[in-house]
Amino acid sequence: MNSSAQLPSEQTLPGKGAQPTELPAESTLPGSPSGKPAVLDQLPSENQLPGAATDPPDTTPKAIDGGNALPGGIQPILRLDYTGHSGGIRAIELASSPNTASDTANNGAGKVNSTNEKTLLTAGEDKDLHVWRRSPLGDHPWKHHRTIRWQVQRGPRGRIYALAANGNQIAMAGHGAMGSLGEIWIVDAISGKLVRPLVDFNAGHRQVVAALAWSPENDGTDQSEKKPAVLASQDVDGRVMTWQSDQDTGLWSGKTVIQPDSIAYGAEIASRIRSSRGFVPLAFRGANELVVAHFTGLVESEPNITVPTWQLQRIDLFSGKTSLLGQTTFAHHVRCVATAPDGSSLVAAGADGTLAVWDFDEKQTVTRHRHVQIGGRPLFVDLDASNQQLLVGTELAGMRKGQAVSRLQVWDLSGDSLTLRSETYPAIAIPAGQIDVERGEAIVAVNSEIHVYDIDDEGRIAAEPRERLDSPTMPIARVAFAKDISPYTIALTRGESNDFTDVFDLSGISLRGDAEIDADDYLPRQRLANRWNVRSEKQNGEIRFRLYRDEQPLGMLPLNPEVHGVVSAIGTIDAKEAGTAVVVGTKGRNNVYVYACDESDPPRLIRQFRGHSGGVRWISASGDTRFLATASDDATIKIWNLENLFSDSESIHRWGAEFEIEDGKLIATSVREAGPLYFRGVRDGDVLMSVGWADAVGDVQEKSDSESIREALLSLPFDTLVSFRFSRLGRSLETIQSFPAWRPLATLLVDRDREWAMWTPAGYYDASFNGHQRFGWQVNRGVQQLPDFFRAAQFRKTLERPDVIRRLLETGSLPAAMRRSLSRIDPPVGDASIVNQYLTKPHIELISPQSGELVRGDELVVRADIRIPLGTRLVDPKAFVSGVPATATQQVSDRIDEASGIRTLGYEWTFRVPSDPLLQLEVIAATDTDAVDRVLIRLPHERIGPPPRKPQMHLLAIGVGNYSDPQIQSLDFAASATTAVADTLRTAAGPLYNVTTEQLVDDQATRPLWKIYASEAVKQLSKTISPDDLVVMYLCGHGLHDRRNDQWYFVTHDADYRELMNDQYANCLSFEDLSLLASLPCRKLAILDSCHSGAVQSAMRVDDLKSALRWLQNDVVITITASEGDEEAAEVVESRLGRFTTRLIEALDGGADADGDGVVTLDETIGYVSRTVAEESQAEGMSQHPTASPPYLLDHLRLPLSAVKR
Repeated sequence: MNSSAQLPSEQTLPGKGAQPTELPAESTLPGSPSGKPAVLDQLPSENQLPGAATDPPDTTPKAIDGGNALPGGIQPILRLDYTGHSGGIRAIELASSPNTASDTANNGAGKVNSTNEKTLLTAGEDKDLHVWRRSPLGDHPWKHHRTIRWQVQRGPRGRIYALAANGNQIAMAGHGAMGSLGEIWIVDAISGKLVRPLVDFNAGHRQVVAALAWSPENDGTDQSEKKPAVLASQDVDGRVMTWQSDQDTGLWSGKTVIQPDSIAYGAEIASRIRSSRGFVPLAFRGANELVVAHFTGLVESEPNITVPTWQLQRIDLFSGKTSLLGQTTFAHHVRCVATAPDGSSLVAAGADGTLAVWDFDEKQTVTRHRHVQIGGRPLFVDLDASNQQLLVGTELAGMRKGQAVSRLQVWDLSGDSLTLRSETYPAIAIPAGQIDVERGEAIVAVNSEIHVYDIDDEGRIAAEPRERLDSPTMPIARVAFAKDISPYTIALTRGESNDFTDVFDLSGISLRGDAEIDADDYLPRQRLANRWNVRSEKQNGEIRFRLYRDEQPLGMLPLNPEVHGVVSAIGTIDAKEAGTAVVVGTKGRNNVYVYACDESDPPRLIRQFRGHSGGVRWISASGDTRFLATASDDATIKIWNLENLFSDSESIHRWGAEFEIEDGKLIATSVREAGPLYFRGVRDGDVLMSVGWADAVGDVQEKSDSESIREALLSLPFDTLVSFRFSRLGRSLETIQSFPAWRPLATLLVDRDREWAMWTPAGYYDASFNGHQRFGWQVNRGVQQLPDFFRAAQFRKTLERPDVIRRLLETGSLPAAMRRSLSRIDPPVGDASIVNQYLTKPHIELISPQSGELVRGDELVVRADIRIPLGTRLVDPKAFVSGVPATATQQVSDRIDEASGIRTLGYEWTFRVPSDPLLQLEVIAATDTDAVDRVLIRLPHERIGPPPRKPQMHLLAIGVGNYSDPQIQSLDFAASATTAVADTLRTAAGPLYNVTTEQLVDDQATRPLWKIYASEAVKQLSKTISPDDLVVMYLCGHGLHDRRNDQWYFVTHDADYRELMNDQYANCLSFEDLSLLASLPCRKLAILDSCHSGAVQSAMRVDDLKSALRWLQNDVVITITASEGDEEAAEVVESRLGRFTTRLIEALDGGADADGDGVVTLDETIGYVSRTVAEESQAEGMSQHPTASPPYLLDHLRLPLSAVKR
């Protein structure tokens, strides 16, 4: 069967192979009354590797996103930030790193075992390179080591299609984002640093690079004859290049080995084989021989249909001689090749399902050739180090138990014939993979996940993966507004579930609980009497899309698949008498188009929206038609403003402004605050002096008289990027650029861990407890430098504005929301808030240690230079090792460079480090502008000798159930919960720690007593403190939030209700009180059980408790909360404890010992409590979700808490 017809487009390898004429069923558009799916053709530029000719005009470096020329050319690009992929994986590479300290382990007899540590590298459509590592000793899982970012832009620019490893040096390439399309970067996998960009704008790649390969080291007879490895690359035009560094200078140079197809075969043949060139496999067979696919002719496969044929070509890089391996000819194209490490075998697989193997002798002569049909169209092959086993992954290849499946196969190459040892059948295409014979496993890409399958000694592959590496984010398949518009609420579907998975309140800005979601409470995406759909058809040999009302064909949409993408979603807007519209979303350019529901041909475009970075999956209009929501493959939902959709003028629809001629001048009027030009800084009264644009053939057109400008703005094609020159009060403004398209009012991210964030294009946001760690902004710095990336958390004091985000839908625009908020001022122009924070943030340069450097013993000195702009002040920087602060901090230098406007301060921190085998060093610096920089690296640690003593655990617990003021509602079990936690830790943690406890219960729970006990604890513990010690703070009672200044307070026994209502908190525990223990050079754990029924603030919000966590995160205090900030932490009568505390005690008593090793660790405790509390509350129709922070530390920390009784 033709399996390609069932291959999901996001899994197609970067190629221009023969495209199926229909998408699989999951891409079917709804609405065909005949019962036949309205299917759409796949987008060539989405499933192929587009070149410069198919890139839309907004992907040139100077015109991305219609951006302003911001200071220094700075353009923040919003990116998600997860320890795993958020898009399809296209390339996997398994590298053996040279021996490092982390590869060693003491065997107990004073000897050290050593072996190469494996590094796993994965990259793809999310435009990031992810590095995973694990210890070579024992059965340890893969752990995310770092993310390496390169330059990105909108659309496909920045996707990574090829990886190749040479030790820790990793070559990466794909769809370049900085102008040439064909950039190659070499990076260091361990340090994350850029080693060398390989770019030659004159003689290098000018098209997308889809294949990379390193040669083996060319070993001479002595050390002086050794030559560095050669890197080979091939682009989708067929050009093959080699790159090599000069041994004396270290400079790299490139050489073209094979010219582009138009030169090698001629323009006509190049055009015929263009669709085959997405797959451009190449491999080294030995140090001097390169193997590539060579076009050999066209053959007739069916009457009047010809297909290209290919053979493998051997190229001797020393002599330049070439020869063909004529034993096998492949139809359509060769998809993948692999070679044995010693060059004794060569494997190739073609689109026709042929798998061929050549064996060579020492004279490089073919001694044996074998081939077989594998039963599917291959996407990758990988030969193991023993040259005996071959791993093959295919597209969807057939049906199994009623489901379309691919084939993941293990072949035995040791005999005279090729033998299929085993196969398994994933329900999705497998675009990339590696086989590791040493570990007996296959590592493969499954959409955005990495699956690890066991392979036994007989070559049998497991039916299910043993390990899955993923991130909590996934595409949003559906979204729907609730029928009740007060408040505005949406239901959404994460992943491919058939049901809604979450409900989000867009007005209250909160994620609802786990109660069953009734789909009948939400609006369908089509609500008109007629069903609207889009069908593809060929027009003059090209695919186009026609709009249908029921079965009646209407106009042809003005969408070119090569430029605008394929139609991927459809919905309708029913504003009754005001008007109706059909909304179309696309995959490729990822835009949203609103068309009038009439018989115009082409359909009349009302308004265009742009902003998604992945294909649009679903569309929903609110019941009052004020807003539109769209779900996307980019894992986000965007909210768009539809107000006055059917009454606005054409000029408002395009530009969000009117233009009137007064005294010969063209004046901007009625500038909409949610419109395109307002975001770019245009205001009422500005004078438009000229506009410019590139026409269909690329010639620049310019108009400067008022009538011509106005006519152009109303008639230019909808996908035209226009530059504007305005003046204000007689002074010229900077030139701006914009498409006639509106930006989203807001973007929403919700992940599997119930972390969420909602942000505006200007950067202002609200987020869950850890949501501000899940996204940020990237700033490209040219092809010669790594980009800058900063999380939203680094700018939270300026940009985290829950008061603004809650008013967005109410007011309809960010400026209006800000005027209604506490600040009552308009926001800066465009994304200037982000840019200003970026320009004033400090920059940390870590001098020592470097990432991956071994730490021996229990002491560490950290040195860093911190650069700040002159005129800003550096707040005292901090450093932590796996959550442990330094024992001493010293400023060692201060230098000022007036010419550059930079002040550089040198700092040194001294640590006693915990005994963890892998340490995490974090350095944080902030300026008085509230901008933050942060460096985070991981360091292997070798402990010398036994620990000096048994570590200590000190618990300071406070619980208030009875309040002196009867107006503060009492809690039944707060005091008993506090005692129970203390008793449990004394008993369960006793085998691991010397445990001391202090409890303040009910009438003892006052602020003065807390301060006395905390100060005394600091005094006593400081005398003997060890980095392996643990301080635990447990708080059970009422908490409240002063929303005027973002301060959180714990309500003590003697608090006065009237004072609390008047915002007077003198008797309550404050941030400063909780931070008394923060300076101790050990780890701290704060457990907060403070969201109870009858709270002092009855209308609980997420940001109430969040303010406490943000404060504690400043000192890297680990936190566990009983619930999310707007949820009630329930009490359970049967246990006479809170639900959270009941499960916490169960966990510490051994219930959380998931691996059965007799020790309950912090991560096991968090996992157990989070799961059981959520499940129990859901069963009772409630919502309670414990949380834990900070995630970046918890992901790598294995902190023991208790020992299990046996």
